[in-house]
Amino acid sequence: MTTYNALSADQIQKLKSSEIVINYNMIATLVGAKSVKKFRDHATGVKRLIAAQENLPEEKPKSKKPSKYSGEKELISKSPRRPSKTGSAMLVIQQGIDGGHNTIDKAITHFQENWTPPRSNQSVDYGFARGYVIGAIREGFVSIKKD
Repeated sequence: MTTYNALSADQIQKLKSSEIVINYNMIATLVGAKSVKKFRDHATGVKRLIAAQENLPEEKPKSKKPSKYSGEKELISKSPRRPSKTGSAMLVIQQGIDGGHNTIDKAITHFQENWTPPRSNQSVDYGFARGYVIGAIREGFVSIKKD
C-alpha cells in the first residue's frame, strides 16, 4: 500500500489548485473514494483536502513473525545420511560449525569467507550464504540446538 505524507494547513494554502487536485486524488485512490478533475475554487479545494487528510486511516505497523533461522541460535553439525564431497558447500558449513562458528550468523560469515562457487573466483553475498546455511539445516546436515 502506498503512503501519503500529510500536509499542514499552511502548506495546503500555498499550493496551486492543480497541486491540490493531485494531492486529493492521491488520497482518494488510497481510500477508494472518487477522484476529481478540479474544484470550484481554491478555498473549496483546501477544505476538501484538509478533510480528506483527516479521514485517512492510520497505518498499522506490521508485526513480523521472527524467523526460526535468526542469528544467534546455536547449530550442531550432524553426520549426514551421505558424506559431503570434498570442496562442497555443505562440507564448508559443517567444518565451520565444528571449528567454532556455531551460530547461524557465524556460519553464514564463515561460508562467505571460505567458499566460492565451482569454476568461479567470485565470492558469495550474504543472501546466497544464508540460503545455503538454511538449506543445510533443512536437509539435515546441521541442526539447531534445542534450548
